[in-house]
Amino acid sequence: MWLLEINDQLIRLWKDGQQCFAEPGIAQVDRNSVIFGHEASGGAFTHPVQTLSSYWQRLNEEPSEQRNKAVSKQSDLVFNQLNKVFEDHSLAPDDGLWVALASDIDAQQAGLLYGILQYKELPIRGFVDMASSVATIDYLSGDLCFIDMHLHRSVVTEVSVSGDRIEIESSRTLAQLGYMQLMNRWINTVSEKSLDENRFDPRVSGQTEQQVFNQLQERVASADESILFEISHNEESRSINVPRADLVNDSLDFYERLLASCSNISHVVLGEHTASLPGLEPLIQSRNLIVDYCTGHSLNGVVSQLESTRSADADVTFVKSYSRQSSSQIDSSVQTQVTQNNAPSPTHVLANDIARPLANGSEFRIDGTAIGSLQQQDGQLRLSPSKGIALSLNDAPISRETVVNIGDQLTVTVDGETTQSARLIFVVDSG
Repeated sequence: MWLLEINDQLIRLWKDGQQCFAEPGIAQVDRNSVIFGHEASGGAFTHPVQTLSSYWQRLNEEPSEQRNKAVSKQSDLVFNQLNKVFEDHSLAPDDGLWVALASDIDAQQAGLLYGILQYKELPIRGFVDMASSVATIDYLSGDLCFIDMHLHRSVVTEVSVSGDRIEIESSRTLAQLGYMQLMNRWINTVSEKSLDENRFDPRVSGQTEQQVFNQLQERVASADESILFEISHNEESRSINVPRADLVNDSLDFYERLLASCSNISHVVLGEHTASLPGLEPLIQSRNLIVDYCTGHSLNGVVSQLESTRSADADVTFVKSYSRQSSSQIDSSVQTQVTQNNAPSPTHVLANDIARPLANGSEFRIDGTAIGSLQQQDGQLRLSPSKGIALSLNDAPISRETVVNIGDQLTVTVDGETTQSARLIFVVDSG
């Protein structure tokens, strides 16, 4: 089963729950060529006129701002980027492709995308609302808000959960409240700090502004209290430390506008890209709201259920409501206990043929990547995943505290590309 996840912060392709392609929905169009993804993003400030980043949001037949022989309309950009997404991946007719879309995509836009996918002879099964990923949080009940940030907008979706029934009720589009607007604000924060300390403004040229943008992308989601920026201009290098708190403070009114769209709601679920924003989760918690988050793995759990229950002759539809299976079938957030009461807990994690001891109450790492914390409780070892980490247990996504046992396989996806795996084992002392 394949999943195409359309959030222009990161267009992702998944196969059987494993990510196999990821790049932003950004294009750079000049007279003779068009480039996409990370390469185009790397020139967003040095070639601002040629760089286009709203075509996935618009998803229509309107003229493109930049044109050449391959590109004349917004849909041409979508078509050409999909060529890149699938160029190294062949789908058989019975493979099954699901497409996850934002809640504010209308029927006409979905129809246009369906036509493009059909033209490419891809075996599309159906479309699914991105907010449906909340189904993998098993204890949800009542009304909640799902917040998902894209490049130039945020989408706030009201979801109703009654028993196992999930209903997408409504959505609101918050224009100009997206990742790029937030990044521009943070570039200003860094630039003002540089002016005060180094008497140098990185906004003086596209090249130096691009350097700040690139380093923000790499480091803003870290837990470091300050972020070091190194900026080169005219063969001179300058360094500046910007407290993470400064970025948070300059984002608060931005976050306030997000939360203002969640009135009369006590539970907020953040999409994967939104969950990594510095300072947002503490702000939500300060309002006495419950906060959870979902990942691409959560979406894979949902479409896996949809695929298993879909009849062979079913029409292609945009799924906005359905009855979920039990959490043990679509997510292992609450793991079914299959071990005996007196069975020992794992003592070591085995990765790359090296076994390292596990310590109660410690940070848990795989190949140096912090993925969560461990706690021994009631004779069981519990793993609490770190925020923003795409983590799977025995090939099923987990998003909150989970009991782990001997033999469990953990898989973490880092930076949207590198997959690392480890197995939990029990080491017996000699004698």
